[in-house]
Amino acid sequence: EYFPHPQDRSKTCLKQQSTVKVNVPFLSGYLERLLIENFEKNAMKGRNGMEWVMDRIKEEDSSNKVKQESSDILTQLETKFKREAEDLKQSMDSFFHKTQANTSPL
Repeated sequence: EYFPHPQDRSKTCLKQQSTVKVNVPFLSGYLERLLIENFEKNAMKGRNGMEWVMDRIKEEDSSNKVKQESSDILTQLETKFKREAEDLKQSMDSFFHKTQANTSPL
């Protein structure tokens, strides 16, 4: 059973339970311990598997954030470069127009 962590809603709790009842008196203790140990091992495998999947999801999410941030930075740099190039072009055009206006023909 999965449910939200009572103090931290960003976390999820998992509750697992199993009931073992053996009706053979001379084997009951042994079989119950054996079954419980097996259940605990399998429960741990399931938990480890779930944590592995969640870690992969976190890594992918983190990777996607880095890709998006990199893309945003490149877009900002491209925009700034285009703006600077346009400003430089306008400055050069203005300089040439002033130079031509101040140059007298020979």
